[in-house]
Amino acid sequence: MSKCVKALLITIAIIAIVAGVIYFITKKTGCCDMEDDEFFDDDFDLDEDLKAADREYVSLNKVAVDENIDEIADKIKVVNDKATDIFAKASAKASNIADIANDKVSDFMNKTSDIIKNEKDFVEEKVEDEKQVD
Repeated sequence: MSKCVKALLITIAIIAIVAGVIYFITKKTGCCDMEDDEFFDDDFDLDEDLKAADREYVSLNKVAVDENIDEIADKIKVVNDKATDIFAKASAKASNIADIANDKVSDFMNKTSDIIKNEKDFVEEKVEDEKQVD
């Protein structure tokens, strides 16, 4: 236990010496002086942020809104009619596809049933042939 404490204390002492040397060198050479950096001045320049915006706002005139409502209502009716037509066509196509799929599945089931029936008859004939041979 005392070996671990001793190693820990030596490591802390070495780190403290290295930090002190780095601090002394930076202070002596003047490298990395934070007070002289102009980099931070640019980040906190609020004068430009507080200027009035150079944009126009939309006026809320009731007359203009009333005129636009009729145009918008007409456009909504047109879009609604087109959407109704598209959905009707899509529904008809989906119904046709469902009918075709139903017919194909029925044909497949009938063919499968016939194949199974033929195989069953074939197996029964082979069993009968084996009985007659014995």
